[in-house]
Amino acid sequence: MRKRLQKLLLVTTLTATIVLSGCSNGGTSTKKSDATSGTDGEIRVSTSANSGRPGLEAVAPKFEEETGIKITTEFGDLGTDSYTSELMTQLQGGSAPDIFAAFAGTGTSSPNVGTLAEAGSLMDLSNLDFAKNVKGTAVEDAVTISDKVYAACLGVQTSGIIYNEDMFSEYNLEIPETWDDLLNLVKEIRQAAPDKTPIAFGGGNTSIAMINASMLVLNQPGFTGEEGREEKFADSEAWKGALKMLEELIEVNAFNQSASTDGSNEIVSMMAGGDAFMCIDLSSRYAAIKKADEDCPIRFCSLPARNKEDNKMLLWPGTMAAVNAETKDKDSSVKFMEYITSEEGNNLWIESAGGSELSASNFTDASKWDGCFKDLVDMADKSAMIPCVTWPSAGASNALGEGVAGILAGVQSTDEVLAAMDENWDK
Repeated sequence: MRKRLQKLLLVTTLTATIVLSGCSNGGTSTKKSDATSGTDGEIRVSTSANSGRPGLEAVAPKFEEETGIKITTEFGDLGTDSYTSELMTQLQGGSAPDIFAAFAGTGTSSPNVGTLAEAGSLMDLSNLDFAKNVKGTAVEDAVTISDKVYAACLGVQTSGIIYNEDMFSEYNLEIPETWDDLLNLVKEIRQAAPDKTPIAFGGGNTSIAMINASMLVLNQPGFTGEEGREEKFADSEAWKGALKMLEELIEVNAFNQSASTDGSNEIVSMMAGGDAFMCIDLSSRYAAIKKADEDCPIRFCSLPARNKEDNKMLLWPGTMAAVNAETKDKDSSVKFMEYITSEEGNNLWIESAGGSELSASNFTDASKWDGCFKDLVDMADKSAMIPCVTWPSAGASNALGEGVAGILAGVQSTDEVLAAMDENWDK
């Protein structure tokens, strides 16, 4: 396992647009940096210093009150090279937290569930109630490796078009129901409001670029999810069709001039400032826009396919909880996992995190969707996890994100992007 962990230290990370919070099951830990030598009834929990902090700080005292088990909280910059390096070093040395942050599946940033499970660093959680219920759901691929559940997905991010309702009303614009409707809408905006941007895009952030392309591929009639395995990306009509849609948006001048280099901050600024009518993004961007201007009149609608019957909603796995296989207080850690996956604990964590995710407890019951998620209720039974969670590494994801930026900048073609994805499939 140590040799595998040393290899993981070299993994290149795909910068994430959202933050995943993770736990490592069981283990006693004191305020010392030694997760394997704590005392019974005390565990050390690490999560993201950003969006993970509010949830953990809300859950920890409630859990302590109900169980008497003490929680020592820690926070790190998940998604950065320094966080990855520190966690891997801790795992090697036996000083990792009992519960720690990880990314979903196998094809996302390191540290992810797949690489950690392969290294023997995660506890098998398959016997817990939440794990039994995850089978057959949209989040199964995010937490399952070789038919074993190694993490809990506490929340998911939804996706679609975020639009400014007041600006749509001012210019008498209608919500697009088909792809042609969207292209025509962009043209209409360019004519009616030439000083504004129809769709704010942050292609300089490779995660945003990759996620947008993945949203488009889910809406292709021939998409199977096996692209990259059973057929090369370069031969996939679904992926060719997705990038063709991106090119069509470029042709109608849908994006901001600096779309190939802008990132999440620019998207938020344009939307909150009324300089853009729309962005195609995740619910975390919705929350960020509201944080910048709580009165910004934004709504969600689905991203249309060419044909309505092909329309799907991409899901991105949000807060994740995984368990340290080397913990010495398994019982306390399992109790914590059971609490944060219960309806009470799950909703408390997610609701405290700022509204960017839909709790796993509410996901399967659309009648409980509120806030921005209520706009997407009609897509509840048409949702699918982002494809990259099952890819063997982040190599193809990185190539896709960089390739989309290249297409936006006019320096890469669709064929070149798909060839790069094939070349980096397992790198």
